Amino acid sequence: MNDLGAPWYGFNFQWIFREDFEAPRPIPADEKALDAVADWGFNFVRVPADYRFWASSETYEIRDEGPLQLIDGYVEQCRARGLHLSLNLHRVPGYCINGAQLESRNLWTDEVAQDAVCAMWRGFAERYRDVPSEVLSFDLINELPSVGANGFTRDIHQSIIRRIAGEIRDVTPDRTIVIDGIDGGHTAIPELADVSDVQSGRGYAPTGLSHFGADWWDIASGLEPDETVRARLASARDEWWAQATGGVGPEYPGEIRGKWWDKDVLREHFNQWDAVELGGSRVHIGEMGCYRRLPNDTALRWMSDMLEVFRVRRWGWALWNFDGPFGIVNSGREGTRKDRQNGYEFDGDMLDLLKEKRAD
Repeated sequence: MNDLGAPWYGFNFQWIFREDFEAPRPIPADEKALDAVADWGFNFVRVPADYRFWASSETYEIRDEGPLQLIDGYVEQCRARGLHLSLNLHRVPGYCINGAQLESRNLWTDEVAQDAVCAMWRGFAERYRDVPSEVLSFDLINELPSVGANGFTRDIHQSIIRRIAGEIRDVTPDRTIVIDGIDGGHTAIPELADVSDVQSGRGYAPTGLSHFGADWWDIASGLEPDETVRARLASARDEWWAQATGGVGPEYPGEIRGKWWDKDVLREHFNQWDAVELGGSRVHIGEMGCYRRLPNDTALRWMSDMLEVFRVRRWGWALWNFDGPFGIVNSGREGTRKDRQNGYEFDGDMLDLLKEKRAD
């Protein structure tokens, strides 16, 4: 296993995250944001990527070199600032946790999709064979499903991951490999601790709190608006949530969806990852944070406890957004302390908390 040095602390950036009508093209690295990340003492950037930007979703052949050249730029811009870049395939041939039905094949049952994922990662290994492991890691597949979903089993998953890792290490034996947990990233995979340099968990527990009021309705606080509300604009959604919840989110510490949550419960929630560390793999929280509609005082109390659990364990982490509803810039959360620095207006209390709770 690689000596990874200090824990990784930073942010996810959605520059090449999802090919759809809202984002038909990927964008270059945001150099202003990277300057701020480095200036504030963070050392890590995670880039979740959608393969459909550069490859056919039917044949998986490369159809556009431009997005791959943008990824080259992400690597170089992060490297120039001393930031580690973790390249994650958020959507792979045959699977994505968001909209798996859009894939023409099923990764867990289809050899063509499995071959394509392996070939894709071997291609990245060859492309970046001269980039040191302290600069770049490969996060193989984002947020695996639960056992039983669309034919997914731990054995099938283990076989695919071991095959991908073999392809990568055949080209670059020292490339740092990151493996996400199952159950949407929340459950550890100790049986793969001998393959992973890092296993990536999630800092969203409980989701009834972290995703309170989120605009993807099916996991949002147990509330479900009707079709007329779904079709309305974002401002109308805000109005609906205020009416449905009274503008009051879940209490923390407190009972959330029938279970009590506090720092002790959070600590217990993450105990399962001990087995991964005992197997020789580091643990990193690849995504974390809480959506903008969670009231600010609750958000800060919860995040303080969550980050303290990670600090004691010397686990790094990455907020899902730098700029956006889970982030410190343009979150849209009401009641935050607005500070200005590095060309941004940002959530000063949240940034202070993120800096304070680093283990370095």
